[in-house]
Amino acid sequence: MRKEIDFKKNSSPSVEITIQVRDKNGNPTGQTKSFGGDSWGDAQRWYEKQKPSRKRKRKKKKGDNK
Repeated sequence: MRKEIDFKKNSSPSVEITIQVRDKNGNPTGQTKSFGGDSWGDAQRWYEKQKPSRKRKRKKKKGDNK
């Protein structure tokens, strides 16, 4: 028996995402991060925050060497 998705329903589906955490070499650490919500937009914003990003270095101002 195959269950089909009915897109004509007016109820909003809930979203649950589980991601496995990996170290800098790509090996699994055994930790997971999870998100649960009611909208795909919230899930997308959460997923975008999970991407690694480098911290920007502050530029030194000239003339501060006293």
